[in-house]
Parts: sequence; structure tokens; C-alpha cells
Amino acid sequence: QGIANAINTTPEQIVGKDDLEVGFPKAQIFGNPDKGIQGFRQDEEAVLAGKTIHNPYDPAIFADKSVHIFDTLKIPLRDETNHIFATLGFARDITERTKIERALLTAKKMAEKAQIEAETANHAKGTFLANMSHELRTPLNGILGYAQILARDKTLNEKQQEGIDIIQRSGEYLLTLINDILDLSKIEAGKQEITEENFYIHDLVRNIFDAYSFQAAQKGVVFNYEIS
Repeated sequence: QGIANAINTTPEQIVGKDDLEVGFPKAQIFGNPDKGIQGFRQDEEAVLAGKTIHNPYDPAIFADKSVHIFDTLKIPLRDETNHIFATLGFARDITERTKIERALLTAKKMAEKAQIEAETANHAKGTFLANMSHELRTPLNGILGYAQILARDKTLNEKQQEGIDIIQRSGEYLLTLINDILDLSKIEAGKQEITEENFYIHDLVRNIFDAYSFQAAQKGVVFNYEIS
């Protein structure tokens, strides 16, 4: 009976008095009563013609200038003869939910933008490493080439030959480091391939010794190694 009384009330009567059941006085709900009546009448005519109106995003400006968002549904009510005799409306305040959804959408857009910027920076870094490795390889290949030529010189004494060997091994070690830098960029791009192969541990230890023995000698530190 309460619903029937409410839905059979004219729009002017609804706007003209406080809605105590909902808890919103007329002055708070309708900042512009004339516009409120007009919107109500338009929906009322459509629903009475048999149309169900669902508006999941229905903004309303209250008298205090605050904006509230409602999820509204208006449906026609029919009697046993299928005659539409009234309308029934539902409104759910989704203002806070809408604020959260907007905040989440903004955060998502910011995260997507940050991801694009990171991918762009990563691509730029990969391009820089590739170009830099090329620039480093060019003089390094010259050093290794001349070291190989000098190593074939039969006039070199034992100490000179040992120095040439250190230059060549150090250059090869530097070339390995350059390749390792490129491998790091491949790992970041998910393109690194791992292969198993045999290697000589003696050469590995000797290369490490050669790389640091000169620095040790400069500091007066004895640095030696023995392999059984």
C-alpha cells in the first residue's frame, strides 16, 4: 500500500514536500525544482508507455552544489489485465564507488604510461649498448690484431713475448666482457639462450690471474697461483 501511494503521487506533490522515507528534504534533492519536475515527467511518460529505463550513471546536483551519482531504474507496473497503472523507481547512490572506480582508472592509466616509458627507455638502453659495443670492438680488434702479429715475431725475448701474451689475453677478456654486457640486454628482453659446453678451467684461472696481477704488482702485493 505504501508503494502504491508513492507511485501514484504526482510529480508536483513529490517535489512539493519532503521525502521523509528516503531522508532527503526537497531543498537538498532538487537544487532546481523546475528542472527536476521536467526530468521526472519525461521519464514518467516513457515508463507509462511501457519502457523500462535503466541509467547506471545518473548525476544529480544537490542544493549545496554537491554532485551525487545514482544508479537508477524505472519500470512500469502492470495489473492482471496487463494494463500499466503506475511506475516504480529505484535509485542507489554510487557516488563513493564512482570515485573509487575513477581513481583506479587513473592509476591504471598512469601505470600503463609508466610501463610504456620504461619499455621505451629499455629499448633506448639496448640500442645504446649495441652501438657502444660496436665502437669498443673496433679499436679492440686493432689491438688484438697487432698483438697476434707481434706474437709471431721471432726476435722477441721471453719477457717481451710474455707481455704480448698478456695483452692478447686481456684484450680477449675485454671482448668477453663486452659480449656479457650484450647478453644482459638479451636477458632483460627474454632472449637469452643458455648452452652447455666444455671449457678449460686452467685458461679461466690464468685469465683471471693475468687481469689482476699487474694491479697487484703496482700495490706491492704478491699474487701467484698454482695448478696441480
